[in-house]
Amino acid sequence: MEKVDVLIIGGGPGGATLANILASRGVSTALIERQKDFSKEFRGEGLMPSGKAVLEQIGFDLDDVDYRRVEEMNLFYKGQLAANPEIEFLKEGEFRWVSQPQLLEKLIEKASGFDNFIFYRGYKAQDLIYNKDRVDGVVITNGNEEASIKAKVVIGFDGRNSMVRRKLNFEVKEYKLQPDVLWFKIPYPEKFLPGSQAFFSLFPKSFLVAVPVYDQKLQVGWIIPAGSYGELKKKGKEQWIQYIKEKSPSGFADHLSLIHISEPTRPERISYGVLGVKKKMGGGGGGGGGG
Repeated sequence: MEKVDVLIIGGGPGGATLANILASRGVSTALIERQKDFSKEFRGEGLMPSGKAVLEQIGFDLDDVDYRRVEEMNLFYKGQLAANPEIEFLKEGEFRWVSQPQLLEKLIEKASGFDNFIFYRGYKAQDLIYNKDRVDGVVITNGNEEASIKAKVVIGFDGRNSMVRRKLNFEVKEYKLQPDVLWFKIPYPEKFLPGSQAFFSLFPKSFLVAVPVYDQKLQVGWIIPAGSYGELKKKGKEQWIQYIKEKSPSGFADHLSLIHISEPTRPERISYGVLGVKKKMGGGGGGGGGG
């Protein structure tokens, strides 16, 4: 049975960065990630100045991954430009949209340079191991293979449906924002937004957020009322595209008329939670995943 000081569940940006920090300080660390391919799960690719600073502090070279700087932000209302605020960190090129799969692979590669780091790719954290009233390990599976890892500390970075949070029976008060988000990518509209510009476009009861990304595309999120995707789907893709065209700035509408738009990804619910410890755990017990 493997034994480590710290076991981290979830190999997203937070879990992979923490694993790097711990391993670089001599702490034996295991990182569990259920996906074999990081491109299979979208975890957010916008890198704010604070996140950039953390990566630089651990010696990570951001030029090793594909990215695109966002230079300007525009706000449209009823199809007209309402604001073009001067945002200092945008002007300084401090906001980047990075390739998530590349970033995570590079973080794992960096951590793997330490002898006290172990990465379990494609393993699912199945259950917690207890020693009396203390969490001291995790059962992991990969297909028919099962293994147990003992750890002094277990940390959950396993997201909205956190196994760690569920097994520890934390009481969670969830604050749900009402909208869902539909994501899709299109070729970047250079004629409409020269350079590298992002924009918000406000509609009745919904709005678009669009960000230039590293593969010369525009990542578009349509924020719609919760539960409304089913009705949109029944109406068909062409109808909701036509709605966006009618409500958007004319330059963006013209661009949409020239391209093919694939089906958006399934709607993602926006929510967050606050954890409260429902039962007392012994020192060194596990922590809950992100909300």
